[in-house]
Amino acid sequence: MIMGSVLLFDSPAPYLRISLLVIIPAVLTTAAFFIFLVGLGLKAQRKRSVSGVEGLIDMVGMARGPIDASGKVFMHGELWDAHSKEHIVEGEQVRVVGIDGLNLEVVKEGNP
Repeated sequence: MIMGSVLLFDSPAPYLRISLLVIIPAVLTTAAFFIFLVGLGLKAQRKRSVSGVEGLIDMVGMARGPIDASGKVFMHGELWDAHSKEHIVEGEQVRVVGIDGLNLEVVKEGNP
């Protein structure tokens, strides 16, 4: 931007040129603004998803009935179909470890 500003307003008459005291602060302000925006964009890209199906991973819910191979889990104000490899009793807290379509794969809370 500095080079463009100097070349764009290169004039034989000194009173038609723009001073570097105007160009440099304008360039620095513009650069700082875009660096700030790029930083916000990169920060947003690194954040964990909090919506949609991906946002359910690692969330804790409550079993609404026994879960032997399959059952129901109450999570996020919704009732989900769930399956587990272990026996889970009604009212026990569960953690989502995977998703298969609209079925949640859950384990007892406290298990890895």
